Amino acid sequence: MDKVKAALDKLQVRYPVVQDNNFDIWKRYGIRAWPTTLLIDKRGVLRYGHIGEGAYPKTESTIKKLLAK
Repeated sequence: MDKVKAALDKLQVRYPVVQDNNFDIWKRYGIRAWPTTLLIDKRGVLRYGHIGEGAYPKTESTIKKLLAK
């Protein structure tokens, strides 16, 4: 965890980052591939998912829509 925190500080990452060492999130959402992107709204509802790399414009568009709500 210390190395992750140091890297986030160095890179000036200002958004939450989850470290899922016990695969609790993987299990909860049935993730079977890495990378997998999940966007969950403020009520905890899964609103978007993408498996693999890419789909960056769609992901960003969905983030903007969720933030606007």
